[in-house]
Amino acid sequence: MKKICFALLTLWATGCVSSQGPSRTSTPSQPTSPAAPASGGRVNIAQHAARSQEHSILTKALKETGFVNTLQNSGPFTVFAPTDSAFHKSPEATALLQPDQMNRLRKVLAYHIVTGVWQTKNFQEALDRGIQRVELRTLAGEYIYVSKNGDQWLVTDKTGHEAKLETTDYAVSNGIVHVTDAVLWP
Repeated sequence: MKKICFALLTLWATGCVSSQGPSRTSTPSQPTSPAAPASGGRVNIAQHAARSQEHSILTKALKETGFVNTLQNSGPFTVFAPTDSAFHKSPEATALLQPDQMNRLRKVLAYHIVTGVWQTKNFQEALDRGIQRVELRTLAGEYIYVSKNGDQWLVTDKTGHEAKLETTDYAVSNGIVHVTDAVLWP
């Protein structure tokens, strides 16, 4: 069974990653990824964010937009979770918390969520095959790109803005959380 799952993941990943920049036609909208999150995840993504001292802004934003309900579901999801300091680094990001910015906030949050379980080992397997960056379709319907510079994992938005993955592969009951040092922009 593990060999079949790995073969399906490898087959899918070869078709949805790009070594020559973004290719909107090569990424399926529903990834086939490992069937379950890594072992050990007892709380869901929304609960993990609420318990984290560095994600109070993200937790508030998830509640205000209704994404907290999405991230309590079975998923699986991979979330690129900006810290409070990531929000504070950008006046534009903190402005998203104003009531008149709710639609934009929803889109920005959706841009940080990917369907499926995406661990750094999956990204590394793609890099080992010569892929320069992994293209992932977000719940916003747009793409983010995961790459590596030395030992540092990076996620890049469509504007070319990079966020470092500060903590990776945190397993929860409905997916994986990667903590980022910046907010991504759709």
